[in-house]
Amino acid sequence: MKFCYILVPVFLLALISCSKNNDGKPTIKLTSIGPGVVSRSDIFSVNFDFTEEGSSVIDSFFIIEHRLNAKQAGTVNEFVYLSYPVPPYTSVNKGQFSLSFVRYTPGPTNYGYLPDPPQFAGENDTSRFSFYIKDSRNKTSDTVTASSNVIILND
Repeated sequence: MKFCYILVPVFLLALISCSKNNDGKPTIKLTSIGPGVVSRSDIFSVNFDFTEEGSSVIDSFFIIEHRLNAKQAGTVNEFVYLSYPVPPYTSVNKGQFSLSFVRYTPGPTNYGYLPDPPQFAGENDTSRFSFYIKDSRNKTSDTVTASSNVIILND
């Protein structure tokens, strides 16, 4: 009989310990980023796995570029914050998504990835990228950071 009194609390503790509690926040896991050195003709891609609870969907994707170049340290150009809307999709609890960028092209649309400010034109960028997502309930994931730097060549 005493064995039963000990077993029930141990079972409840194990059940609570094994349950995931992320407060209903979406989660992302960076699966790949590259290439590690980006030239003018390269396409820069990042791939993620995500999870989402309930009927909510991911609606926004955010990128933080930390420029590690000595000339940009401590300036307003050291961190670049970009946000992108996520196209509508059917609600799912988990999945993958991929973003691909071409080189920044100035013009009427100014599309592409991360231009250098004029005072730093002509020098390569060494950058560390971080990412997070927001869902339709305005809950944000934790930020994930790439484990290696990306070098953007100014060629």
